[in-house]
Amino acid sequence: MGAENDILRERLKLLDSYINDLRELQSVNFKDYEGNKLIRRAVERTLHLAIEACLDIGQRNCKSARLVPRGRAFVIAISTLMV
Repeated sequence: MGAENDILRERLKLLDSYINDLRELQSVNFKDYEGNKLIRRAVERTLHLAIEACLDIGQRNCKSARLVPRGRAFVIAISTLMV
């Protein structure tokens, strides 16, 4: 279980990093966001990576609780109950 905990810690660190990146981009106003495809892509990709990290964490939580995930919505719902 030690390796599994290490992986979970790593995913949580990644998620924290993605959240910090998004916080840095909060100061961008909508007009600049809308008009700058590089900013848009950075925000969209970072959100995508954050969601993937959340799903991976949730799937690992389901596995450790011996639950069989039944899709992404199930993983997110169960993860919110496990907090």
